[in-house]
Amino acid sequence: MARQRRGLLHDLDDLYVEYWGMEGNLDYQIGMLEKRKLYQQAGKKLVSLYAREKPRLREALRGKLARFAKLDDRAPGP
Repeated sequence: MARQRRGLLHDLDDLYVEYWGMEGNLDYQIGMLEKRKLYQQAGKKLVSLYAREKPRLREALRGKLARFAKLDDRAPGP
């Protein structure tokens, strides 16, 4: 009997997190657009994080992941 996957991991299948750290660089931005297009064409979910979010990275990531999965707010953080 196959094990049933459930919970957060199941909700986040095919989800990728990219940290875009060089937004001010034109060549980098072109690469970002190309890479986003590839994710979209492949039907993958993408969470984008940016250097400007670094001071509040935990909150930014949590908010963006919440768009794809129901997160338990009671879960302790490190």
